[in-house]
Amino acid sequence: MTSIIMIDMILLMPNITARKTEPLKNTIDAVKARQHFGELLDKADYRGESVVVKRAGKLKAAIVSIQDYEFIKQRNEARNRILATHRKMRKSFSQLGYKEAQALVNKTVKEVRGNKSSQA
Repeated sequence: MTSIIMIDMILLMPNITARKTEPLKNTIDAVKARQHFGELLDKADYRGESVVVKRAGKLKAAIVSIQDYEFIKQRNEARNRILATHRKMRKSFSQLGYKEAQALVNKTVKEVRGNKSSQA
């Protein structure tokens, strides 16, 4: 059970660290964004600059290039696939005792290490 909890923590850590980033530098008020929308689109498209739109002091949306959007979308889809696999694994292994789970982990590690040494 402890190893499953550790896997949960490892999977969630990227989200935790992502929230502790530097303060946003490129922010713009919603009224100014509306007035300069075309310019903001050009900056995102041609220069790859993103901007965060705020209204009433709260961050509401981001204008990003289509390339950045596609990257974020693919990353989120990959993360969702990993989490779905993780949920299936937790369900499958929830009936195993500690010794059975540890034996399975050890067997898998040996197999993976064996494959790596044969590929070298």
